[in-house]
Amino acid sequence: MAKLIPMVVALLVMTVGLSEAIRWDRQPEKPTILVEGVNNTGESLKLVWTYVTEPSEFILRVTFQRRRDDADVAEDIASNFGGGPFTVFSKFISNYSASLPATLILRNPVTNDDEFIYSIVVSFLRNDRPEPILSDQVQLIVFVPPRITTEPERESKVSVGENLMLTCSASGDPLPEVTWNKEGQTLRLFNVTGPVLRLVNVTREDFGSYKCTAKNKVGEASRPSLVNIACPENQCEDHEFGIRITSVRWRQAFNNSNAIEYKTLKSAVALEIAKIYTQSQNTEKQLYGITIVEFREGSTIAVVRLRFERNISDPLKPLEDAIKDGILGRNIRVDTQLLNTTIHPPPPSTTILLSRIFSAMHPPRPSTTTMHPPRPSTTRPRFAFTISCFPSYMVAHIARDSLPSGADVSLLHLNDPSCGVSYVTKKSVIIKAPLKGCGTVRRNIGYKMFFHNKVVVPSGYREKRSLSVFPFKCVYSRFGFP
Repeated sequence: MAKLIPMVVALLVMTVGLSEAIRWDRQPEKPTILVEGVNNTGESLKLVWTYVTEPSEFILRVTFQRRRDDADVAEDIASNFGGGPFTVFSKFISNYSASLPATLILRNPVTNDDEFIYSIVVSFLRNDRPEPILSDQVQLIVFVPPRITTEPERESKVSVGENLMLTCSASGDPLPEVTWNKEGQTLRLFNVTGPVLRLVNVTREDFGSYKCTAKNKVGEASRPSLVNIACPENQCEDHEFGIRITSVRWRQAFNNSNAIEYKTLKSAVALEIAKIYTQSQNTEKQLYGITIVEFREGSTIAVVRLRFERNISDPLKPLEDAIKDGILGRNIRVDTQLLNTTIHPPPPSTTILLSRIFSAMHPPRPSTTTMHPPRPSTTRPRFAFTISCFPSYMVAHIARDSLPSGADVSLLHLNDPSCGVSYVTKKSVIIKAPLKGCGTVRRNIGYKMFFHNKVVVPSGYREKRSLSVFPFKCVYSRFGFP
């Protein structure tokens, strides 16, 4: 029992000696990992150390250093003496600063060029005698999410039997892996790895939307590409229609095919339609190509032309079914019905079989084609438009400069509020009113038929309850009509 006493005394002496030594109170996270754009948002990065000293200890010098992982020698970044302010060496003065007691600051947004092992070295005295240095180090690791550096063509057109090559390359840290998939098909049916996608001896079944995806451990980026298949005129036929996009406010850039806004919306609409027709249940519709002809004002209307093989039954049904809930794809809000886009303003002298051109104001003046009403009252603003009467529908051509002040043309509608603007030009707003539907009312008087509807003009976007109502009518002979 007596032999154990010296050992206990020795342990107590060692513990007391350690408690008096300088020691770290705070150290950076090891390793310190940043992801560009995630936890590295452009602010300065601070590597913070703090230490605890005893009264008998005096700090002589604190030095910050850095070295590459594969280097043997470290470079001095900054140092101070006797607790004074830090001096940053001239080589690093634009990139680093340092503050007391022991904080190293990376002044610029951190990139993977800043990946170093950063060290701190503290020299001190104890009881006026030099002691071994206190040091620590931390490795900084910067990950970079993928960025697409070479984008595939937004749209390609290739003939049956030809070959097509699409390229998509990416950068990132770690270096991302690039894969391709075809929208509407599972990865089991279509999955290609590598920056280049080659379609060899193309067939109609190769039509569709392809997506390249670059992925690493910290993120992913993707780009779509639409592949259209050329089809001879005598083998295919076009179907043109409009889609009113309610989630996108009209911009003048949509009139410019070179504007990025135009290209982005065009690509988004075309790709979402392609996804619908490449789903297995819809491939029998034999879609060859998608063309976004233009965008028209009146909310925002995309004029779309789809090319199908001839004699396909009800080719637009998959699209009509897909937008019944008012959504095209994931997030493009649209009207639930496709629009007829074949209506264009006819010349003022146009004569239509079984029709007459009437003015659409009170009181009606059958002898004129365009009417400017008397001075407006407080409830009826100055308003002029022309009605064209066709065998199965009426078309109202409305002068934009005669609309009430503050009227939003996208809000004009017929007796049935779901029937809105069909086409907009710089000078006119055109609304199609079918003889059967959209609130059209038919009255038979003798050998004539009167078809009545009305244009409702809200006075402003936020004042939908303040309305101007303009009735109009077309008169037909009953001969030849049911």
